Amino acid sequence: MQNGTVASLELTNGTATLRINPYMGKNWNPAQDDTKTQSVTLYLGSEAEKIPDTEETEDTEDTGDTGESEHTHTVVKDKAIAATCTQSGLTEGSHCSTCNQVLVAQKKIPATGHSWDSGTVTKKATVTEAGVKTYKCSRCGTTKTESIAKLIVKYTIVYKGNGSTGGKMSSQKVTYGNGATLTANAFTRKGYTFTGWNTKANGSGTAYKNQSNGSTLTKADGSTVTLYAQWKANRYTIKFNGNGAASGSMKTLKNCQYDKSYTLKSNAFKKNGYTFAGWNTKKDGSGKTYKNKAGVKNLTTKSGGTVTLYAQWKKKK
Repeated sequence: MQNGTVASLELTNGTATLRINPYMGKNWNPAQDDTKTQSVTLYLGSEAEKIPDTEETEDTEDTGDTGESEHTHTVVKDKAIAATCTQSGLTEGSHCSTCNQVLVAQKKIPATGHSWDSGTVTKKATVTEAGVKTYKCSRCGTTKTESIAKLIVKYTIVYKGNGSTGGKMSSQKVTYGNGATLTANAFTRKGYTFTGWNTKANGSGTAYKNQSNGSTLTKADGSTVTLYAQWKANRYTIKFNGNGAASGSMKTLKNCQYDKSYTLKSNAFKKNGYTFAGWNTKKDGSGKTYKNKAGVKNLTTKSGGTVTLYAQWKKKK
């Protein structure tokens, strides 16, 4: 048989094998390349009786057989995993327990996300503290909270002179907790000293100092707080001067209170050749005159002040 021929014929032990050149006339060496030949075996003589029966078979796709024998898969189900609010899940799948080949791939199911209710107020907000609102997921029971802002309370402060004899003050608008101070007192009262404010005119309510924090007087929104000026009567001292007297002495009247009446003690001074004629706030008698043992009141408006009464003398005839 020659290279490059269209076909070749070989005789072996009474059997003839015909090989056809697959290259259609191109150079071909059947001894070196028989992977692409098509051959027909001819049986001679009595060998023809040995021709085997044949069955028609379907062509199969070349699968790159590695020499391993095929097997029947042992199917194992891969359980589905339900998705949760925060974690994804998987659909049901399967694989072979022998070769681990995936037969039905599992598919990812997205997380469902929380389903929150409308929420419940678990702590009410006040003017001093924020509140809390709690939400619950209807799927998993998880809770979350959010802050409720402090309440905003606005009110008005009205100032009353409560017996004042001078001055005036405007009302003041305040927001609770903003640190606003009370307006400085502008009222005056003759013979009295301002001591602060009170929510009651008689001083039996809540007291506040002048210009103290006025932003926490009430928690009632839209309300009005009235503050009444509080007064303390001034106290003063009455001294007696003999004004030329030759003898005698008189004790000082201390701690006299404004708006309170006092009776002057009887004159104890003496002056030779003179008769006592009363008291006067001026040494020369040009001031205010008071009789002996007269009732006196409000000799001065000054707190801590001192009033001197001078004996007045009338020369004897």
